Amino acid sequence: MSMRFLISPNTDEYMDRNSLCGLVRALRAAGHEVYFPSRALDGFETTPICRELGIDVLFQLNRARPYDLPKNIRHIAWFQDPPLVPADLGERVQPSDIIYRVLPRQNYEPNITGRCHEGLLFLAMDEVAINAFVPPAEATVDFSFCGTMVPPFNFPSSPPDFTPFVPRAAWKRMILATYVRYVSTPVAKTAVGRSLWKLLRAMSRGRLPSAEISAAYRLNEVLTNSVLRAMANVAELLNEPLVGNWDPEKLARKMCEIVAPQLPELSPQMAKELNSRAIEYALHVPRLIERYILVESILHVTDSVELYGVNWNLHPMFAPYHKGTVTGPQALFAIYAKSRLNGAYTARSFIHRRILECMAVGGFLFTNASIYDRSPGGLHHFFEPGTHYGDYTPNNVQEEACRWLRDDSRRKQVGTNAAAAVREKHLWRHRVKQLIGDLSDSNAKVRI
Repeated sequence: MSMRFLISPNTDEYMDRNSLCGLVRALRAAGHEVYFPSRALDGFETTPICRELGIDVLFQLNRARPYDLPKNIRHIAWFQDPPLVPADLGERVQPSDIIYRVLPRQNYEPNITGRCHEGLLFLAMDEVAINAFVPPAEATVDFSFCGTMVPPFNFPSSPPDFTPFVPRAAWKRMILATYVRYVSTPVAKTAVGRSLWKLLRAMSRGRLPSAEISAAYRLNEVLTNSVLRAMANVAELLNEPLVGNWDPEKLARKMCEIVAPQLPELSPQMAKELNSRAIEYALHVPRLIERYILVESILHVTDSVELYGVNWNLHPMFAPYHKGTVTGPQALFAIYAKSRLNGAYTARSFIHRRILECMAVGGFLFTNASIYDRSPGGLHHFFEPGTHYGDYTPNNVQEEACRWLRDDSRRKQVGTNAAAAVREKHLWRHRVKQLIGDLSDSNAKVRI
């Protein structure tokens, strides 16, 4: 039975829309009527548009069911980013709704078991885009990496005295050294940032009079300063680098535990802001450290390296290899196909967009092994290392890179295997088959 869908991204950013375009085409190819607005819809206009168009199913990325959506309109929420799952999700769902995720529900997400249909819906590839791509005759670059880099810190010339918060031995660890040298916040460049730096040093040495505390504790200043101090503990909180066992919830919670005792009693607004900042840093700082270590390791193997995405040029070590930014699947396909190794790092193993794009065009994916590889949605549920991609551990990045660069025939065969696996199970028409089947499941069984 044909249905009428309204599919809406969460934002107008390219990645949001791009993750839905293939779904839209596949639904239309399956005989369904699909409306795909040219922009993300504001909350107040979604329900009137659904009524006006006679929508059967509202499909939204990273958004819960609108409060005023009529019960006869089914809602599908596809959460790709766990922090965006609202706390009141259970109060908004209807029994006929579907909640999809790309990973199993995290402990900090609301538990709605039994209230509606839940399941995992993975990203997929647009068959039209794959078929339109013409690969190059040969690979010409040893290693490429596509993805945003976190901008570097700009600490004052003298290093901070973090000894009250971090054991001296920790200073010898590589991650902390990387952190102290390269991680910062934009506010550090401003007059406010310089003032916060002085405040930080005074607090770390226990020489901050109560009058200065009263003057300094304006919302943004106190929390920015506190997060900076807490970030010195990132090395202690992260496990061994490049192993893919990063837990942002645990990291953010630990940051707040470190910071809170150093602050006066927090108002609800300040406590909320502190938690927001901690989550932001828990998401961004590990990304900087992991990507920095990975690419630095590769540069000891080869200087045939190309880096794509914003902020790589801001790091002196990587600036010579920065090739700008690219958008659109065809431009990305070209990079994956011309690179002998396509670097990747997954903090929690799952098949995100860049992994599928690389594999779909026969590119060789070089990503980290993770303790989550065999968990629901993990890479090993769909692909095997050595057969569909190459993996590395913290101790063998350079060794594995050298091995795969030397073995041309096996590397090319792995790329061919990966492309075949994507076409067999990871096209949008495969996801549409699952989606329509779930909508037809009158028993609304929970499947995780």
